[in-house]
Amino acid sequence: MKVRFKSKCEIECVDSFDEALDDAETSTEVFDVGDEVEFDVLDHPQKFQHGDFVDDTNFLNVQFGNGSVAFGLSKEWFDIIEGDVAPDHIATLTQLCGNLGLEAEDLDDLVHDVFSHQASTVNNSGVEAQLECLLENSEYTALCTELKQLAQNKQ
Repeated sequence: MKVRFKSKCEIECVDSFDEALDDAETSTEVFDVGDEVEFDVLDHPQKFQHGDFVDDTNFLNVQFGNGSVAFGLSKEWFDIIEGDVAPDHIATLTQLCGNLGLEAEDLDDLVHDVFSHQASTVNNSGVEAQLECLLENSEYTALCTELKQLAQNKQ
């Protein structure tokens, strides 16, 4: 997921952890307003509510590209620019579809329309944008094979 920070944040990151010694090596990362950062969402921290532990969906536990991990990032600190869909949104939308009596086949045209529009936008953005999109959705070697096949068919 890619985010843009909307407030200055100092975040303690776990860079490595020695299980045998139960010891963590940490560092502090500072993000300024407007900084764009990519990370993978690991999960939500837990909170105690009504006698049980539940996900606190206002916060995220994340892993940065260098492997370091940060716990308890508030969603109020940043805006999502692109990337992962929050698991709680999927669950909510799945429940909504069930309540509305919608099944997978009912969403076919909507999915087609959304991706058709995205494909049109990518196709109108040039070769680099097209290749970036293809690489996000394909394996590199398979894409190379497809490109060679396209070139052969063009001749």
